[in-house]
Amino acid sequence: MMTSLPMRLDPNLAANARYALDTSPDKVNLAIGTNIGSNGRPWSLAVTYPSVIGALVQTTGDNCGAYTQVPKDKLEIVARTLRNMCGIPQNTSERCVVSWAAGGGTGALNRAVSLLRLNGSSNLIVQEDGWPGYSALARAHRLHTKKIPIDLGGDLDVFSEYDDIPIIQLVHNGTGKLTDVDHWKTIMTEFARRNIPVILDVPYLGFDACDRSYREALAISSIPINASIESGVLLTIAFSPTKVFNTFAYRPGGATIVVCRNTKEVQSIENQLKVVERGSSGFLDVATHALINALVEKKDGLCADHELILQRLAQAQSDWKQNSERTPLGTFFSAEYGGLFRIIPVREGALQRLAHRHIHAVDATETKQQRIRINVMGIPHDRARDIVETILEEMM
Repeated sequence: MMTSLPMRLDPNLAANARYALDTSPDKVNLAIGTNIGSNGRPWSLAVTYPSVIGALVQTTGDNCGAYTQVPKDKLEIVARTLRNMCGIPQNTSERCVVSWAAGGGTGALNRAVSLLRLNGSSNLIVQEDGWPGYSALARAHRLHTKKIPIDLGGDLDVFSEYDDIPIIQLVHNGTGKLTDVDHWKTIMTEFARRNIPVILDVPYLGFDACDRSYREALAISSIPINASIESGVLLTIAFSPTKVFNTFAYRPGGATIVVCRNTKEVQSIENQLKVVERGSSGFLDVATHALINALVEKKDGLCADHELILQRLAQAQSDWKQNSERTPLGTFFSAEYGGLFRIIPVREGALQRLAHRHIHAVDATETKQQRIRINVMGIPHDRARDIVETILEEMM
């Protein structure tokens, strides 16, 4: 029997619907969760993945009934590439297990939760103001949702060994708030001491340090990952290619990377992942197969695409920062923030007034204080000053 659930239109979908209905040629999309170019249009300069998937589809042709598997040596090369990108130490390679899941980062998260669910957990622990999809994920897995502060503060006594699955964000997907590294280490060490496995959500690798060189950006993003591994916690990384390689339209799978605590744990994790894989997507879809091919054959091209995306985000952040200095909005572009999104407090009715002026954002209101979520990259470079001033009017 189906249970009747109260349904509310996802704020992201509502914002996209408003944008689609707006017929103005000057409309601005600060709502959409994808990469946006300096012209305010979807990013189109990532060329590596589209070329690889096109070649794969053409090669496959009408041989749809063939049973093909990705060679093991190719999967091992890809696993090494992902470990290097995420800054996972070389000496942990023997205790890393990688599983690919359809559906981008969401698929990787689903696989991670399914894996840890095998222990009978009943609660999904998420940071406040995080990605709305976490709640849907919890509901789909019949888990209760508990929330902890963005900075991972609060009483850790609420966590129990087998009952809770924490999902922590590398770059907070909502506010853009960055967590102090020393505090991160303390929290992860405590999770390890309590034998609580952690899922680390990594959809925005390098986005927290986009104003640095490409290598520096990846190295900075890897600091919390390394701190988590050093803590001794059982760490499951949900890596998404969607934003870093600009694969949103194709939706290849994400990688679930489990860093086991010791080599003895590896076989058990591998066996459990096989159960989860067989009970879900089972086989690699063509989009994911193409991503694996690209990571093996055209890794430098993918990294070049990634680097350009980081440079575009750095440009957008600079536009916001330069035009909001010494204002309440400027606080959200200080060194304490990074990544693709910000949640901004605004006056009541701001969402509708902004939409009337053809600027579209996501409703992020949860209490009496009205708030909007903006995609930092959504600001057109040549209209930055006007957009910032319009947002500032709604903050005052």
